[in-house]
Amino acid sequence: MPVGTPSAGRSGIIPRGRVTFTAEREAAALTFVRENRPELPAVLEDLKARQPAEYQRAICDLFWTSEMLADMRQGDAQRHDYALRSWQLESLAHLQAARLAGATGNIEQLQAELNQTVEQLVDAQIESSSYEVRRMEAQLRRAQDHHKRLAGRRDELVRERAAALSQAIEQSAIPPAENPSKPISPATGVE
Repeated sequence: MPVGTPSAGRSGIIPRGRVTFTAEREAAALTFVRENRPELPAVLEDLKARQPAEYQRAICDLFWTSEMLADMRQGDAQRHDYALRSWQLESLAHLQAARLAGATGNIEQLQAELNQTVEQLVDAQIESSSYEVRRMEAQLRRAQDHHKRLAGRRDELVRERAAALSQAIEQSAIPPAENPSKPISPATGVE
């Protein structure tokens, strides 16, 4: 599940579809997975043995997710926590769905676990959405306050800026010749 979209030029994160597989990125992705979804490394090892190309694609996706979350943590720790929780539940739901698809017994129990995880995931997404609404409302209030301050000081700001521009014009003007009544000869530069 995408946890966010990098802002162009802001964080230096490689766009999701352009991440290439490297040993360093594999190590980072596996560290992220071990810390946040401990059941997943065994699944990844199996995928690596059966479908190496799909494994590399999964590693690139996990690397991108880990970078996106790290960037998010630096900018807004609470938003990071919501996104990480959603990712953890989303990945658990996919693991549970895979187990259910391959199950021959205990299907009701596996289905109940999957349903519970999906409920938790939707609840986490609702909480995240509520946080985003509160964050945007606060940003809107700040913008409205700034607008009110500007509008309230309009005439004062016009006078200040006009005065500053006039002063800049005066300071940059070339002083007139000492005796403007005597023209300077263009050929010689003397009177």
